[in-house]
Amino acid sequence: MPYYRDLFARARVTPGDVTTLSALSRLPVVTEGGPPRELSSRTVAEGLPTARRWHTRTSGSTGVPFEFYADRAGMDSWLGSHWFFLGWIGAGPWTPRIAHLRSARR
Repeated sequence: MPYYRDLFARARVTPGDVTTLSALSRLPVVTEGGPPRELSSRTVAEGLPTARRWHTRTSGSTGVPFEFYADRAGMDSWLGSHWFFLGWIGAGPWTPRIAHLRSARR
């Protein structure tokens, strides 16, 4: 993905550099409000066919929604894990979000 490749190159960090817990401090920090607007087009893996790209975004709780592409081929796994973790807090897939918060606090 071009954005992350450039980000790590500017920080002079390669995957081989991160071999210890203390090396994590060298990783560049990405915040939801920080990436440029063209980020969604620069965070797509070059080999991901256009037909498998699903454009989505975060809620924008930090003030700026983060737009990105997910791989349609992985959506079943993502949805299954989402429902699994909802079950951990005693919520169902259609339970209103505020109820999730109340269940998690118990």
